[in-house]
Amino acid sequence: MGKRRAEPPIVRSLDPSIPRPVIIAIHVQPRAARTEVVGMYGDAVKIRLKAPPVDGAANDELLRFLATRLGVRRQDFEIVGGATGRGKRVRVSGTALSEEDVVRRILGSDNADGDAGPPRVRRSLTPPG
Repeated sequence: MGKRRAEPPIVRSLDPSIPRPVIIAIHVQPRAARTEVVGMYGDAVKIRLKAPPVDGAANDELLRFLATRLGVRRQDFEIVGGATGRGKRVRVSGTALSEEDVVRRILGSDNADGDAGPPRVRRSLTPPG
């Protein structure tokens, strides 16, 4: 066997028009009555998930919920920390939003006039009943 060539280092562009990944802290509560945003839990956004924490079902539901909430493709999300715990770090790749803007949109306080107002909570992906 021959020598393996070293992979070139990843070079990040300094072009500000290229979206950079954002990592957000999420605290989840699986097996809830419905999937919804609760609010802040320390520095993390707390989200209740209807799915149980079995075979990645809660993680899948979390990423689906976030994708719908932010209007970003599901494939642009990745759990980069805490896959088996309640505290998670989620990377969002397909958006030009800042970390603060992403959190604001998840909480539902992204009014165009700049007045955040109280966060809208209890918004669910699952139908009532």
